[in-house]
Amino acid sequence: MNIIVIELIKGLEIKIEFLADNVINFHIVKNEVVRGARALKYFRLVFDALFASGIKLILVSLAKKPETRHIRLMALRAGFKKHMDLDNNIIYYLMKGRN
Repeated sequence: MNIIVIELIKGLEIKIEFLADNVINFHIVKNEVVRGARALKYFRLVFDALFASGIKLILVSLAKKPETRHIRLMALRAGFKKHMDLDNNIIYYLMKGRN
C-alpha cells in the first residue's frame, strides 16, 4: 500500500493511503489552521483535485466519540455518505460525481 503525507499549508497536514486503483483512504493528520466553513470550502477543493487526478472513491474512517461529532458533521456537509459501522468507527465515502 502506498502512503503519502502532504503539508498543504503550515499547520495543515493530510495523509493519503492508496487502497486500490482509484480508491484512497483520506486522513487529516494535523489541522491547526482551518475550521468551520473555511475548512469545508478548503477540503472540497482538495477532494475536487483528487477526483481530477483520477481518484474515483475517497474513504474516511471517523471514531464514534462525542468529541469527534463535529468532524463527522463536517464530513456529511462535505458530501460524504455513511457506509458502515466498523468496531468503534464509522466509515464514510465520497464518490466522484456525487459531491
